Amino acid sequence: MRKERRVYLRYEIELPVDIEMDEGNVSIKTVSKNISGGGIFVEVPVRPELFSQAILKIDFSNIGGGVKVIPAVVVHTLSKESVNEQRSEVGLVFDTNDNELRMEIDNCLRKAYPFERIKNKLKFFIKSLL
Repeated sequence: MRKERRVYLRYEIELPVDIEMDEGNVSIKTVSKNISGGGIFVEVPVRPELFSQAILKIDFSNIGGGVKVIPAVVVHTLSKESVNEQRSEVGLVFDTNDNELRMEIDNCLRKAYPFERIKNKLKFFIKSLL
């Protein structure tokens, strides 16, 4: 069994996200599919290149936080064919050494979704039994 390497728990939550790519030449409005203190997974209309840079504006207002502006790097993409004809799924890792920002995001998510940690532990426990 592969050991989970994540430092921050993933939360399956939809938050508004503005993504600027290509040094501000491309602007995309979307919502998160899941997010953690380390990164975010979103659905976008076009598939960006791996390791391309982005600036994310994530709106945490509806769960007790404000808008966070975070640099990020594309580290995972699913092709249009594997999702559907119009959209691609993209994983971005936050490109910052600001651990306070990461902890602030994690704490905001943890307060809004207190049972998510238990749900994830149960999911991994059940997988280990199979």
